[in-house]
Amino acid sequence: MSATEKSSILHIYYTTWKHESRCFRGGAAALDAALADKIVYAGHLADGLAPEQDVDAAQHITRLPPMLSADHHDRSSRVGGLGTWYREIYRRWSSDPSIALVHCHGLASLPISVALKLRLGVPLLYDAHELETERHGWSFKTRLVAKIVERALIGFADHSIVVGESILDWYRKAYPGKPFSLVRNLPVFAPPGGGGRSLRQEAGIPESDLLCVYLGVLGRGRGIEELIETFRRLPEDKHMAFVGFGELADLVKAAARERPNIHYFDALPWNEVVDFIRSADLGIFLSASDALNEHFVAPNKMFEYATAGLALLCNDSPDMRAFIDKHRLGWTFDGAIDGAVAKLNSLDPAEVRAYSREEKPPLPTWESEKGVLVGLYREMLGK
Repeated sequence: MSATEKSSILHIYYTTWKHESRCFRGGAAALDAALADKIVYAGHLADGLAPEQDVDAAQHITRLPPMLSADHHDRSSRVGGLGTWYREIYRRWSSDPSIALVHCHGLASLPISVALKLRLGVPLLYDAHELETERHGWSFKTRLVAKIVERALIGFADHSIVVGESILDWYRKAYPGKPFSLVRNLPVFAPPGGGGRSLRQEAGIPESDLLCVYLGVLGRGRGIEELIETFRRLPEDKHMAFVGFGELADLVKAAARERPNIHYFDALPWNEVVDFIRSADLGIFLSASDALNEHFVAPNKMFEYATAGLALLCNDSPDMRAFIDKHRLGWTFDGAIDGAVAKLNSLDPAEVRAYSREEKPPLPTWESEKGVLVGLYREMLGK
């Protein structure tokens, strides 16, 4: 292959590329299918992370200015830094003849991704990680600007992918005639490894106690404060372990010092998470946000819980309820704190474990989602 032949896929995401497991799986899938020789992940700088980092011989992370928090909690700095980041991205890749496709992650990355598509004459895949214009905590003005930007630019994407059935329906109605596909953030199935880290053991929780776990970003709108309050109201033999990172990590650590049934663990590499949480009983998700995105949410943690063999407990939303009911995985509850307290008080650890061991319909896996993504890459690259 000549040096000027287009052979790289460029992933653009306004993040640090520290915990982006779904994106890395997509990059590896393109390499496995021989659709690219190199995968490049473009993000922003953060303390403690190298500007240039090899994932492996064929995958590379480049972090460009501005220097932002790795926990994404300083929203004003993030918005203010977009112009700098766009300029750095354009300067770095606008004349790169090796780029064959731009994979844009999230609405914040869409303007510069469109600019590179037009400059390089390559296909563009828009990857909406959320219902992008309806996020928690956004003001009316912010949502209005987001809607204007997405509506103006989404037509430049050759295809768009979303992460949930309800979000897929929303996008198809919002942008009729534009192509969308569903690629869920499903984990790679891993059988019990044995000999690895154990959440229950490291937290010092006896087998007789109920152990619940929350995975992922410890941010506002994700029910973190509500989960803390829930377990403050519960007896000490019902435990809540948070495994993650984010702006509310210090709040969780403080609660863990205050209450013996609340525990905190730093985020783990994506390929270690499922094995680590197998010793828990219940994967839990509680959202108290009224944002439409949170109503439609089908978080990847839900699939990780199920893959680890845990029962699930979530407050009611269309996609989570459908997934739990279809695969007989657990329970939903109405409301927030009061509903969670009532349901958890009704659950006996032995009954939860017996329910988890019952034969279930097979779970969806990353292999099925990978096929959709690889098929889109292949079509867009003309291979």
